[in-house]
Amino acid sequence: MASIYDEFEKKLEDSNATPLSLPLDFLKNITCDFSNESVLGQGGFGLVYKGVLRSGKIIAVKKLFEIRLKEETFQNEVSYLMGIKHQNVVLFVGYCAESKWEAIEQPSGTGKHIFAEMPNRLLCFEYVSNKSLDKHISDESLGLEWNMRYDIIKGICTGMHFLHDECHIIHLDLKPENILMDSTMTPKIADFGLSRIFGEQQSRIITDNRTGTCGYMAPEYLIRGLVSKKADIFSMGVIVIEIITGHRDYPYFQQDNPHRTAASLQQFTDKVLLSWTNKLISTPDNKSTERSIRQVRQCIGIALECVDPSMEKRPTAKDILEMLNGLDKMVADNELQSDIQCKDRLQVLNTTQAIPTLTQIISREVPKERMISLDINQTESWIATGHDKGYIDICDYIMQKSMCLVKIKDVPLEVTTIKFIERKQWFIVGLGPGSGKIYVYSYKPEVQIIRSFRVKRYLLGINSLAVHPTQPYVLSSCSGYIQLWDWDKNWECIKTFKKLSYFGMELQLAFNPKDTNEFASVSPDLTAKLWSLDSPKPKYILAGHSDKVNCVDFFTTDDNQQYLITGSSDKFAKIWDMQTKTCVQTFGEFKSSVISVVSHPSLPVLIIGTRDGAIHLWGTNFRYKRQLSIGGPGGANGLTCLTALGRVVMGNESALFMMEILDEEPDAPVGSEEAVGSSGSN
Repeated sequence: MASIYDEFEKKLEDSNATPLSLPLDFLKNITCDFSNESVLGQGGFGLVYKGVLRSGKIIAVKKLFEIRLKEETFQNEVSYLMGIKHQNVVLFVGYCAESKWEAIEQPSGTGKHIFAEMPNRLLCFEYVSNKSLDKHISDESLGLEWNMRYDIIKGICTGMHFLHDECHIIHLDLKPENILMDSTMTPKIADFGLSRIFGEQQSRIITDNRTGTCGYMAPEYLIRGLVSKKADIFSMGVIVIEIITGHRDYPYFQQDNPHRTAASLQQFTDKVLLSWTNKLISTPDNKSTERSIRQVRQCIGIALECVDPSMEKRPTAKDILEMLNGLDKMVADNELQSDIQCKDRLQVLNTTQAIPTLTQIISREVPKERMISLDINQTESWIATGHDKGYIDICDYIMQKSMCLVKIKDVPLEVTTIKFIERKQWFIVGLGPGSGKIYVYSYKPEVQIIRSFRVKRYLLGINSLAVHPTQPYVLSSCSGYIQLWDWDKNWECIKTFKKLSYFGMELQLAFNPKDTNEFASVSPDLTAKLWSLDSPKPKYILAGHSDKVNCVDFFTTDDNQQYLITGSSDKFAKIWDMQTKTCVQTFGEFKSSVISVVSHPSLPVLIIGTRDGAIHLWGTNFRYKRQLSIGGPGGANGLTCLTALGRVVMGNESALFMMEILDEEPDAPVGSEEAVGSSGSN
């Protein structure tokens, strides 16, 4: 017997050996007859014991509960495990399948016994010494450093990719307790008690036997018993959120309100990103910090895709791994380039006491030319600014760092307008008088020009650009002509809208977010106009300002009524009812021209910027909230919002400002000097 046990021990020492069929007596011997002192833990299907070989090597012996055991379940798990060898999956080393007949007293209490065959079913695995993942997860401000968390996330994704695509196995009980950590903190997926194995062509089944762990079970599996690989992806998304944040809470998906869901997800992402940024920013290694922040952003974005209630929208394990590997390659390439080119050109100024509502104030060392236009990227933490003499600056507002400085070749003109097209990873710019050119740049993997073209009657330069929310269209305004460009047709002009008067130079364009076939424009001829993409003539004209109209935006109130807001050099802003085509509210008189108006996409807040650098906040219920000042030259000549709740970016000629705004009660009483409002046109 000793020689047989020696042979078993010898084979168990070899990690490359085929899993063994082990005698029950041998397993009793190495676990001290399954003593309580040898118990390592308990799962849903059995107790796990520490088995100590004579060499001192330890294996984990999982003794399945007899009363819960189905022979088919055991045979399935053994068949799954026999072919699995991967660094991120616990190694299967052996099994035991013995039965014995025992006399069992009948429950009737008569003292009679019956003979029954009692199965002993055991599974043996490598011993993973560093406990399970749940023992290592804590709030992001404590516990594991980011690099370790990222490696764990990648390890779990790698293991799941192997199980899904190489082994065709669905785990069905993926949770931190079933991910074991070795001495190097390498994650190893364990506990296949609920697994299903699929054929290569099989994608989903329906089961009435739904077993798993609440909080990690996909809704379609929990409610309908639908089993697919996407059920594991949901569980993995919850785990990734837990690894990043220390808890498994995530935003509620309102499937009947996608806009509110998007805002909620963005708010959650921003909160997580800001929390990690505050921790990482103290790291002296700027490259490491930038890399980590990109990884946090990517991972939380992937996790939120994974927990989407619609299983079709979840990525596959292969997709996730490709995204992570692609990010690592891109960051490595950028770091290599930055060794040669990158230079920190931003500085955080500690002036929050002067303006307490500002969360960040950014000033640039380069370029020194005055800033004229700006836009914010809703998928990256980037702000693009356009300047005199053809300069474009792209900065990362989280890293407080200039990412790229572009000089349009041989063009000393001002960049009058700049817009991101995130879904194409592009940005477009329009130039001032004498050029009339639009330049199209890609920004990944690096910034490079891909197209330029000239608009009609370009003498006065490009005044405004607007990007269609869903179609491949861009509107341009120049010298009174509005043109519609289709980038899928090599930037062909597919429509020109009619010039109405000598003063018909449209100063700003804006697409209607509720009806994307409509857009608005404003003009020095004292009017605002509403247009349809189907007609060269405006649908109607709104008149009421006494000086040129500089800016326009759409907004919707709580009762789903849509309005226009316009701002004018007459020092007033006006609210227009789009159904009655009348002015229903006037804000002012301000101390200087209104040059920017923005409706916040997530809060019921209207933001009005004036030439003297004042920013006025109003509710969409037309109640005044407060005023603050950014000062400096040029006034609020750039104003835009993050989709995330409560973020506004603004600029004057020499600085950028970012602030949080809350949906709060007004600071100034209605009717005060700084809160003038009147009904009707003015």
